Amino acid sequence: MKRFLIPKVLVITPNAPEAEILSGVGIRTLDDLKQAAAIIHEMGCRYVLAKGGHLEGRPVDVLFDGESYLELPGDRVEGSPVHGTGCAFSSCADREDCAGRHRSIRRGCSRKNL
Repeated sequence: MKRFLIPKVLVITPNAPEAEILSGVGIRTLDDLKQAAAIIHEMGCRYVLAKGGHLEGRPVDVLFDGESYLELPGDRVEGSPVHGTGCAFSSCADREDCAGRHRSIRRGCSRKNL
């Protein structure tokens, strides 16, 4: 998958456990997540949106374009376990791509679009 699929995609949206598998980096901190995003980016995709919801503390996602990191802090949802938020979030980013606005991936990742 790494060799064939990742170079064909515009954005890959791994959560921390998935980013660990793809990058080989043990992810415990935001800096680890950034390091993993950089390694995944080197596999050929244009953007990496690494999800930080599995990390301790306030969740922070990271968007990496090969040059700079955009940190996207969020808040945890209280109550029973919540599933599917990463799918909804990545769909907002993908929506911008489907509309032909590659330069607007950062806008699609804005929390106000959720």
